Order: sequence, then structure tokens, then C-alpha cells
Amino acid sequence: MALIQVGRFPDGVGLSRALRDDATKQAVLRVASLWVAGQQKMAFSHGGHHTRGGKRWAPLSAATIRAKGSSAILIDRGFLRQSVGGTYNPQGGTIIYANASYAPYHQSGRGVPRRRVIHITASDRVGHAKRVKDWLGRALNGSR
Repeated sequence: MALIQVGRFPDGVGLSRALRDDATKQAVLRVASLWVAGQQKMAFSHGGHHTRGGKRWAPLSAATIRAKGSSAILIDRGFLRQSVGGTYNPQGGTIIYANASYAPYHQSGRGVPRRRVIHITASDRVGHAKRVKDWLGRALNGSR
């Protein structure tokens, strides 16, 4: 099994200070990793990361569409999409990954058109940091 790991999602400005308890911080950032992984999985429904400031994936060739019987980009059985996930590592921050054996080829464009399975956009970084801060503020203030 090959693993691609692209980028680390930062804690967000001020988050480390707000979360003095390491266990709480890790719990919040684990949840954040699931949000970010969910955004990456949505790219499969949209044909790329363009809805979040990234790029559309290269279209399939006519020969590929004929051979696979579908024009869905990077989707045959759904294994690649299912392999996308996220976790929090105290030494490395929030890590977003795709562990399908062929994910690195699509990510880098080795032997196939480059279609980034994982792409953390600037919009993702800002949006998810804001989401974590908002959630944290509600949790600390006792509101839902």
C-alpha cells in the first residue's frame, strides 16, 4: 500500500493558546482533520478542487471513457475516494492522506495526467481555521 500525504493543516492562529490542555487540543484537531478530509472527498463529486480555489481535474480522454464506460474522473469503484482520510499527529499536526496504492501517480502525474487527489487550498486553510475557532468559542462559552 502506497501513501500520499500532502501538506499539514496548521492549528490556526491562537488555537494553541486557547487549548491549553493537550488532550482537548488533540480532540479538536482530530475533528478538524475529518472536516478537511471531507472537503477532499467532495472533489470527486465536483471533478476537482476548483470549488474551493483549486483547479478542475484534467478531463478524461475519449479512449478512457470508452474503456471504463464512464466519464467520472478518478472514480471506477470508489476505492480512491474511500482511501482519503485525516488524522492528528502531535508531532506533525493534522495530516490528510490518500492510501490507495495508485494515489501517488494521480497526485504527481507520473504516467497519467496530474489530478491532485489531495489539495489543501488557501480557502481551505482559512475556512477550517475559522470553523475550529468558532466551534471552540462556542464550546468554551457553553453555547451550541
